[in-house]
Amino acid sequence: MDLKAEIEKIIAAVTKDSATTERFKKNPLDTIKELAGNIIPEDKLDAVVDAVKAKLKGENLADNAKDTAEGFAEKAKDIAEDIADKAKDIFEKFKK
Repeated sequence: MDLKAEIEKIIAAVTKDSATTERFKKNPLDTIKELAGNIIPEDKLDAVVDAVKAKLKGENLADNAKDTAEGFAEKAKDIAEDIADKAKDIFEKFKK
C-alpha cells in the first residue's frame, strides 16, 4: 500500500466537497475510515488524520509523509527483529 497516495486521495476527497470538509472537521477519524475503508491499518489512522489536517492547514505534506514512512520503516524493522528472535528461539529448541 502506498500510504502517501492514499493520503493524497483522501485530501482530494475532503477538499473537493464542502460537506466532506465539514464532516472531516467535526469527526476526522470517522471521515477517514469512511473514505479509505479498510485500506489503512487501524494503528496508522491517527497519522493519516494528522497528515490530512496538516495539508488542510497548508503545512508541507511531504514532510509529514516522510515522517510517517520513517515511522513505518522503524516499526517494520522492529517486527522483523521480533520474528527473527522467535525463529532463533524455535531453532534452538530443536537443537536440544
